[in-house]
Amino acid sequence: MREERDERLNLPAFELLMPKSLKEAIDYLDEYGKDAAVMAGGTDLVVMMNGGLKTEYVLSLTDIPDLDYVQLRNPRSWREVGTGRTGRAS
Repeated sequence: MREERDERLNLPAFELLMPKSLKEAIDYLDEYGKDAAVMAGGTDLVVMMNGGLKTEYVLSLTDIPDLDYVQLRNPRSWREVGTGRTGRAS
């Protein structure tokens, strides 16, 4: 899906890649390499692109079910949260 330049955010045009699995995401990274920027939530990437970062492809991790998890590693010390987990879903 090709995104046109967004004048409100001052973002350059890019192609949005939305893999449905980890394998598909890895395949995209193998194919596009340094021309792709990975986006989990998007806030940092949008700020960097607004500041001048140019990327031909944006690889969104949003639709990958394997990344939507919360795991207790040691209840007294820390939890691991997948990049696809949102605050609303927790």
